[in-house]
Amino acid sequence: MSIASPEQNIEFKQIASLGDQNYPSFELSLILKRLKRQGQTAWCEHLEKELELDILLNEPFIPSHIALDGLSRVVEDQFLIGLGIHVASEYSLANFGILGTAFRHAPSLYDALEISHSYYELLGSFTDLTIIQDQEELTHRLVNVSGLSERLL
Repeated sequence: MSIASPEQNIEFKQIASLGDQNYPSFELSLILKRLKRQGQTAWCEHLEKELELDILLNEPFIPSHIALDGLSRVVEDQFLIGLGIHVASEYSLANFGILGTAFRHAPSLYDALEISHSYYELLGSFTDLTIIQDQEELTHRLVNVSGLSERLL
């Protein structure tokens, strides 16, 4: 942690996923399940076949370039306002594997954020992370270093 001033700490975590780094498969899996429930089964099956997701989504992680391709196509072809909220409402701590267990036992939101910062690469982000903390406030900011479109973010 680097000290910005005697009263403020700024911490950076630079691990944006690129190339063949891993990305948790559950997010894309939940999105496709949601789209299928909304009647987009044929579109989802086509995407699954094209990206070979039928095999990959059974694993805990998929290559980040495939996850980004799948997420980009969802945004391009199936974007609906509120889709992210509906998908996020289906997340469970179990989706996060061992991190979910750690989150479940974190005594506070701050402690859960510290855990997520320590093991950020297991969360599969396409952004980097900045945490700014002083005596009164904590700011948890994602930084778009990958240059993702606003819509995809």
